[in-house]
Amino acid sequence: MDCFSVSLACSMQKEKIALRKTIFVALMFGFFQGIMPILGWSLGLFFKSFVEEFSGWIAFFILAFLGVKMIIEGLKQEPTENASNIFSSYKILFLMAISTSIDAMASGVVFIPFGRQIWMAAFIIALGSFVFSLLGIFLGKVLKSFLPFRAEILGGVMLILIGLKILFNV
Repeated sequence: MDCFSVSLACSMQKEKIALRKTIFVALMFGFFQGIMPILGWSLGLFFKSFVEEFSGWIAFFILAFLGVKMIIEGLKQEPTENASNIFSSYKILFLMAISTSIDAMASGVVFIPFGRQIWMAAFIIALGSFVFSLLGIFLGKVLKSFLPFRAEILGGVMLILIGLKILFNV
């Protein structure tokens, strides 16, 4: 939802976005969203016994924290400064892709009990992030003319609900 929200918000501020640039942006978000859980999973293996015992709580707190953060950002009145530059500068795009995927690194810890299935999960996360980034860009182009939409709030609520589901199913 982070990459969807960023893609949506930035495309609503930009007049024209070439298809090539759109695909590149989505690939960047997808790549970092997919690779970061593997990094988090790898680091989390060092703390496996602790994580297995408390994985439900860890997942809940990580997702709830990120969800609340997204809601707070969505409720801010002023748009983020330089948001439209994401499509103009490769440096800013790179930094944005990394910053929106740091939470994906933290969520990699959740996959420790599932072993090597992290690779399939990472692929699905990357593919989903790619698709959601494309959708965010295209939807932003359509919505910018008539709808003041803050996707961060919806994304934050969804993260909190997913965290609650994980907590009560463990």
